[in-house]
Amino acid sequence: MKHAKSKGKRNHRGQAMVEFAFSLPFFLLIMITILYFGRYFYLKQVIFSACQEAARSLSTSAKLNDAAARRLVTGFDESGALVEATAPVAVLLGNANLLSQGNTGDLPAGASIRVLPYEATGTDPTLPDGTIAVKIDYPFVFIGSPFDASAKGEFTGTVSVYSGEGGSPVIFPDNLISEIAVSGQQIAGDI
Repeated sequence: MKHAKSKGKRNHRGQAMVEFAFSLPFFLLIMITILYFGRYFYLKQVIFSACQEAARSLSTSAKLNDAAARRLVTGFDESGALVEATAPVAVLLGNANLLSQGNTGDLPAGASIRVLPYEATGTDPTLPDGTIAVKIDYPFVFIGSPFDASAKGEFTGTVSVYSGEGGSPVIFPDNLISEIAVSGQQIAGDI
């Protein structure tokens, strides 16, 4: 009798191991998805907050035609090099450790900060008179760092999760996050 009971327990242990083996891939997929979207939305929120702060600060400036005056708020030049460490945008990105040396340093390759309409490109929106905008582009890299030499400003990396035989993989791509904040100019100046 005792032998039959212990044999039944072994079968239940084996059953639990098989159930765990079946559920583990789904659990890992859910965890990777949570990490991916958590990191993505955190980065997006930090960048949008930096855009809003820069637009608010620039809306009270009377010297927007002067690139040096705009750099006092953004903190970076056209190449992404840090020129003013105490600038609001540089401080916000530094507090989130999004600069080359953590809380200080340059932007990664592919990142840009532009004050519109002064630094607009053909893809940027047209703004009404009396408004300014700040647009920040920043590379999102799920695993790794946007400062890796292998990235070289191209956002083609992906993390693929195997979904079983015959199924297509679940892809978590790296891409460019782009945020823009618009503000009405509060000082009549060189609009």
